[in-house]
Amino acid sequence: MFQLLLNKKTIWSAAATVALLFAVLPVQASDWLTSQNQEWKSAAGQEKMSKISGRIDYLQTAKGLMLADIKNNRGETLGSVKELILDDNRDVLHYVVIEAGNTFHPVPWSAFDVTSDSIVLNIDKSRFMDSPQTGLRYIEKLSSPDLRKDIGKFYAEQIAAAKKLSVIEKIAAVKMEEPVLRTYSDLVNLKVQNIQGENIAAVRTIVFDTHQGKIAYALVGFGGLLGIGGKTAAVPWTSLAIQPSGTVAYLDADRATLETAVVDERHLEKLTQPSFARSINETFGNKPYWETLGFVPPGEKENPLAAWQTGSKYNAFFDPESITTINGVIRSVGIFTPEWGAAAGLKLTVEIGEGELAVVHCGPEQYALQRLMNFKPNTHITVTGSKTQIGGSSVIMACEIKAGDKLLLLRDYLGEPEWNVEKMQRESRRTSEAEPVQHSQEWDQVGIGY
Repeated sequence: MFQLLLNKKTIWSAAATVALLFAVLPVQASDWLTSQNQEWKSAAGQEKMSKISGRIDYLQTAKGLMLADIKNNRGETLGSVKELILDDNRDVLHYVVIEAGNTFHPVPWSAFDVTSDSIVLNIDKSRFMDSPQTGLRYIEKLSSPDLRKDIGKFYAEQIAAAKKLSVIEKIAAVKMEEPVLRTYSDLVNLKVQNIQGENIAAVRTIVFDTHQGKIAYALVGFGGLLGIGGKTAAVPWTSLAIQPSGTVAYLDADRATLETAVVDERHLEKLTQPSFARSINETFGNKPYWETLGFVPPGEKENPLAAWQTGSKYNAFFDPESITTINGVIRSVGIFTPEWGAAAGLKLTVEIGEGELAVVHCGPEQYALQRLMNFKPNTHITVTGSKTQIGGSSVIMACEIKAGDKLLLLRDYLGEPEWNVEKMQRESRRTSEAEPVQHSQEWDQVGIGY
């Protein structure tokens, strides 16, 4: 009997401890839930999220937009945010699904009028209720090109009024690729693994640029015990490689790398500081997203292509004795910098086995693009190159890459580059002196304001 009472006492003591943890540490304990949506859907969560939160200057957290009310320019509530639809092909927030009663309306992000203190949709409420709907099968319905075209036509007026032409004119007018759509809710609490397949973090939310809808960062939680006492790191979105099945995201990083990018999730002002943003992008080997869109000119360096010359410190990592060949599927396409301020290099993360990844350095990004090698995720490739160690990580410095009937030659088997640095410098000067490309009429007709 004594043993039974002792066991009961132990059980009640453990239960009381857990209850105390949830009472004293409600934010951390919520990490035990299987989805952040459960937190948002609580009575307190509904009250908190009736207004849009999580805004930091021109950046917006997806968490702060979920369940928030959307109003028109008359102050009328059109509905609340039910879901966010992302496009993996362009790394953007594509649609905001607004729930109005029992109806679900996908609205292009480019249709919203975004100012420094508001996000509104300038449309009459009765007109909005006539907009295209998806029901709860968002991805299935939005996979239809006809529906996406209908949505673009319906919101053509709002998109035209909300466009930031000064930004769009800096983007090359290209034929829009078929989107790869994903719901934001599927990303929350997604496991993040390193290239060795070890769990190192979990996605908390994402941060996107309100000007373009461009996804800038994933905020990932790491450390702590059962979600308690952990930290949050800001990871450049393009550094994550999400499996097609959406069950895990890969990140070429370790605990020490995440520590350099720690932010306070309640105070994200650091993300708007150029020095901090540049430092974490260089840490993860990425070009800041705003430079890709032409928002901020890249940092000047006397000769950014010097690191790619024969005999440079970076090229010295090539080991002719360790030539290897791998076959696999591209899981992510990104960039890296061989040294601070250097011209970007093309980096591929290739799955060569079940959950086994290899990082491939492909030489200067400019050189690959000049040869019309536009690598995309899920492409089968064969890579031959030197397997070496750079910065404590295993990397293949490619000699050649085969993708279908195309062949990209990068180095000979002694490591001598195929590219000509002086020629690339001349090309860079000509590009910088050229007139900006104007957006095409076809772009306006499609109604995509990215």
